Amino acid sequence: MTALVERYGPWALIAGGSEGVGASLARQLAAAGFNLVLLARKEGPLDALAADVRALGREVRTLSLDLARPDALEQARTLTDDIAVGLLVFMAGAGHRIAPFHDYPLEEWTTTLNCNVTGQASFAHHYGALMKQRGTGGIVLVASMAGMAGSGSMAIYTAAKAFSMTFAEALW
Repeated sequence: MTALVERYGPWALIAGGSEGVGASLARQLAAAGFNLVLLARKEGPLDALAADVRALGREVRTLSLDLARPDALEQARTLTDDIAVGLLVFMAGAGHRIAPFHDYPLEEWTTTLNCNVTGQASFAHHYGALMKQRGTGGIVLVASMAGMAGSGSMAIYTAAKAFSMTFAEALW
């Protein structure tokens, strides 16, 4: 058992981790001894990553899930209520529009808000409360340099990523 697993516990949940940086992190955490819960929209890459992680001898639970859905946490809990998630990594980042804010109705921007703000807060609240009860755990909220300054064509996305940074700092 590695020091990381000893510190956080045997299970890590990665929200939005089936490709790119998320997949790389999943492989690194598995190599460090973590069992993984992987949540992502695309079932194909999710299944391929799960197979890679299982080949390392780790347990993996997966769910193809759009993290912008209002019931995303409830769906994720179907995989996690019977285990102790000791490390939460929220990597998902919805940003489907590049356009001036007023060119679309507000409802069209809610996907970005639901995933990057509400989703991140609800996952951090639920799993963080359990970690607090156990007296151990860690939360990683992945943001973006886009959160450092507003952009006329990505106002909601840049604001949501600014939320991620200030929220993580506040939790710390």
